[in-house]
Amino acid sequence: GRGPAAGSAGDRDLYRHACSIGKFGEGVGVLKAAAKLRPTFDTTAGFGKPVTPVALASGPAPTALVCVPSMVAPSGPHNFARLALHLHGLRAVHALPLPGFGDGELLPAESGLVIDLHADAVERGFPDAPVALAGYSSGGWLAHAIAARLEERGTRPVAVVLLDTWLPGDRVPEADIEEELRGIAVNDQAFALMTEEQVTAQGAYLDLFEGWQPSAATAPVVLVRARERMPQQPDDGGSGHWAAEWELDHETVEAFGNHQTMMNEHARSTARVLDDWLRERERRR
Repeated sequence: GRGPAAGSAGDRDLYRHACSIGKFGEGVGVLKAAAKLRPTFDTTAGFGKPVTPVALASGPAPTALVCVPSMVAPSGPHNFARLALHLHGLRAVHALPLPGFGDGELLPAESGLVIDLHADAVERGFPDAPVALAGYSSGGWLAHAIAARLEERGTRPVAVVLLDTWLPGDRVPEADIEEELRGIAVNDQAFALMTEEQVTAQGAYLDLFEGWQPSAATAPVVLVRARERMPQQPDDGGSGHWAAEWELDHETVEAFGNHQTMMNEHARSTARVLDDWLRERERRR
């Protein structure tokens, strides 16, 4: 098919076209280059406003779930809408937007600013309530980093929930990452949510967290791992080498579906697995 007309395409259109023709690295390169042209903030006050948790569900369970979305556009609290739907009435669910993904927002100059802004948001929003931090995909990096920062400040989260999170540069088959990006970029519903700010923020965050490694945190960690590989990928002979892994001490539970469907079509099952694990932790306290 024809690509976007020269001189008329924005970064989001160029990125979508690159993904649609299999040039994923080039597409992400466009976003990273464009991100370097956006204004940045270099102190938490420089962002100009506090990060505010968005309430998605309520419930009587003692531990509130505070969710961190993926760094891949379209990113935002909506990433957890279906999960929260199935947790409503069971426990409170909130989500933290990522600074720089909103219209007119500045981008962080370094990753520590994002971590501090989110740690501030948790302390301010949940001064007395126990919280578990949950991150989807690359959002798991942030969830773990926020937990570590809170512990440094003397506040220990109940748990960290990694929703199919790999470490940066982990042994993830490149084809799986490319299929995820392609699937998102060519999906009309997802693409409609991708503003220029969203896609260039994706480029900035992937740069900021490239090579990130988790620091020590004492909060228990659970990896909620998708059972299925992304579609369109060759059979690996049952080795499971494509599945998400986490090198530090953690528990692993499995959710139905693949990296994307576990949060959508299979969100009810994922919510049940997550809630059951948290309830077991609450019983042990």
